[in-house]
Amino acid sequence: DNSKIYWLDGFQATTQIEEHQSDDENDLPIEKLKSETRLPNWCDKFIFEKLNAKYEPDYKKFDYNLEHSADELLIYLGTYFPRSYAESFCIYEDLFTNNVILSELANKREINILDIGCGTGGNLIWLLTAYNKRFPSGHTINICAIDGNLEALKMLNQIIERFKQDSNIKITYNLISAKFTNIEELRIITQKIPCQSFN
Repeated sequence: DNSKIYWLDGFQATTQIEEHQSDDENDLPIEKLKSETRLPNWCDKFIFEKLNAKYEPDYKKFDYNLEHSADELLIYLGTYFPRSYAESFCIYEDLFTNNVILSELANKREINILDIGCGTGGNLIWLLTAYNKRFPSGHTINICAIDGNLEALKMLNQIIERFKQDSNIKITYNLISAKFTNIEELRIITQKIPCQSFN
């Protein structure tokens, strides 16, 4: 289906062209996307001053967030949320310069987003930011976000509500606290979602 956009974690942004050695003269350098992005002022202020996020990098500690407490999530929010936001910035800015994707989205007044494992929403907030920038009015985004950490969903709820204050697009959302260990369990969870078709 050409009307769907899928995204997975694992993107790495740099500011240069990666040179590599090869015996094949047809090999070309690999250009990577670059990012000089920062959190918007409203978001930076909100997560650090209102939610009391903390910057404490510890890569081993935060590779798995499902069981983290509210205090541990505040460290994640202050340390890794900005990185997720910046990675998404590169991806969505690039996607939204594609005329086929822009045309497809411009023709839809309403889109449905399913985010499984949303956490505190760094990826989701940038998608909303990019969408709001490209389609400033007359559009509705319906979000269904699933995560096994209720505290992370509470933080995401507050961030979305703050985002809505400056947004020109209508945003509705359903945050679902659920854990699953296999695809069948995920299917059962998603069957309870009012919307069954996502873009």
